[in-house]
Amino acid sequence: MVINIFHLGVSYPLEIPRAARIVEMKMEIEKIFDILPAAAKMDLAYNAVWLSSNELTLLDYQIPSGAKLILYKNFRVWIRIDPYRRHI
Repeated sequence: MVINIFHLGVSYPLEIPRAARIVEMKMEIEKIFDILPAAAKMDLAYNAVWLSSNELTLLDYQIPSGAKLILYKNFRVWIRIDPYRRHI
């Protein structure tokens, strides 16, 4: 089946078996967007539902062919505040 991965305003078609687990789909998406490691650095959503369990399949989430999934890339930000600087 073909699903569409929507990221930054662009839709990318992805051919994936209907019985594929979410983690397998993330590995395919990793090849398109060069994200490492895939499962830890991306989240997917379908119809306002987070596809949070990597072990469930597209069938488990009842995702039809031609569906549009939204890809969110995760990143971490560290902010260091100088303890000696006086804040006003």
